[in-house]
Amino acid sequence: MQFYVDWKDQDGKKHSQQCDDWETAAAFNRFERLYDESKAIEILQQKYEVDYFKAGLVLGFSTHSRRNVEFGAQNQWLLVSLIRLDEAKQASLF
Repeated sequence: MQFYVDWKDQDGKKHSQQCDDWETAAAFNRFERLYDESKAIEILQQKYEVDYFKAGLVLGFSTHSRRNVEFGAQNQWLLVSLIRLDEAKQASLF
């Protein structure tokens, strides 16, 4: 199973990045073994599209220039990490 993340940058430009985060793949494989493909996708959608957005989510990218040469990829940027921030909110000072 291959996952993609669709997102917009600060200028409103739409992007679609292949997700090469090994933890995402491992989580999918684990949930698929425990349940089935449909339930595994449902669990991951809840985590990434709901829980992580509420907590704060950062996308980690890396360049892989060899990927372009070896696989004919159009975009050398590869999404390698989905980072949950769990940002703490500043409490009132007064």
